[in-house]
Amino acid sequence: MQPHRRAVVVMKPPYNLHPDLIACHVEHHVLLGFERYLLYLTPESVDAVLGSHTLLPWIRSGMVVPVLWDMTESQPHLPAWGQRLIYTHAVLAHKAQHVHLFMPDFDEYLVATRPGLDTIADMVRACAPPVTGAGPHASLQLQRRHVVADAPAGDGGASEAELLLQARARGQHPLARHTRINLSSPPYIKSMVDPTQIMLFFIHEAKAFNSRRVFDVDAGCMLLSHLPNLYAPRVAGASALSHFRENPEWSGAVARLLHQQAQWRQRLDPSLVVTQQP
Repeated sequence: MQPHRRAVVVMKPPYNLHPDLIACHVEHHVLLGFERYLLYLTPESVDAVLGSHTLLPWIRSGMVVPVLWDMTESQPHLPAWGQRLIYTHAVLAHKAQHVHLFMPDFDEYLVATRPGLDTIADMVRACAPPVTGAGPHASLQLQRRHVVADAPAGDGGASEAELLLQARARGQHPLARHTRINLSSPPYIKSMVDPTQIMLFFIHEAKAFNSRRVFDVDAGCMLLSHLPNLYAPRVAGASALSHFRENPEWSGAVARLLHQQAQWRQRLDPSLVVTQQP
């Protein structure tokens, strides 16, 4: 039996900051068993986050840890330089700890696609190769697949961001309507890492001391769902959506999330999930 490992989300300063959307993201990863959510913030975004009635309970509980980040200078010849710095900073901050360090964007949700995997510990145990005498996994390479909400159905063509917030207000999982997935385009790869095994971070992938401890994860077990149209109006039949299809495995994964979310909300301290402005 492998020892328990804490799982930590590292979130770079979100673009188009919306505290309620971040709350959706936090709650999803709490549902999966992540134990800490490091939220890097630029100085100008601190007040919006600390004044958020949806995020403040999670901050007070210790789950969300705001990290003030003012190293915002760019490097013209190094794309996404700020993102690289933040991820490498998070690796160094956990350098002596065997944890699962996960760096999604706030429009990306980690999802188990195989039944019976409710937590991040379940996912790693089932989806990653067994840990051997050669040492722990340095990096698990996750496939990122685009998902979109189903076609407008009497909701006025609401944006996908609005759909997430509407689902949260009803106590549903934010991906309740995101039942269409693109499996025809090549996926991006993003890393979940053990920081003790990592030298530095590029934009989406880590450089490990031992490349033989880097493993690809089967998307039929877990994947990273990406909402590319989070702020775009939904238009039925749009050519941009032509590659998105209903898929039984993905629809089943979303249905299991809804069931898991409903059970989780019943057990959760109600003071942590605030949906109405006090």
